[in-house]
Amino acid sequence: MLASEVTILNPSLTPPFMLDDETISESVRLESRFIDLRRDVMQKNLRLRYDISKNFRTYLDKNDFMEIETQS
Repeated sequence: MLASEVTILNPSLTPPFMLDDETISESVRLESRFIDLRRDVMQKNLRLRYDISKNFRTYLDKNDFMEIETQS
């Protein structure tokens, strides 16, 4: 399929940093956390945190613990 015409419906701004740029300061990453979370190292950290939490909850569940959430 070849396009004869292209119309940009919703242009976007350039992101504040590229995912592979290792020279970005922590404050810039925190300001644009939604972009920072796309980096491979952050994805790996999220997966690790998820796996640890899941295993912890599974262990507690098998040992008849009940998780109760409260609001303060």
